[in-house]
Amino acid sequence: MGGKLVSLGGSAYYLIAGIAYLAMVVLYFLRHRLALWLSALTFAATVVWALSEVG
Repeated sequence: MGGKLVSLGGSAYYLIAGIAYLAMVVLYFLRHRLALWLSALTFAATVVWALSEVG
C-alpha cells in the first residue's frame, strides 16, 4: 500500500515506515533485541515526520 501512495504523489515515508514495521515483526518473532531499538527509532522518525508535515 505504501508504494501505491508514493506513486500517487504521497510521502515516501509511508513506504519506509511500512518496511520498518515488517522488519520489526521479523525481529520480534526471532526475539532479537534490535526490534526494540527499531521500534523506538521508527516512532521517533514518525514524530519528526509528522511535525515537519504540519509545518
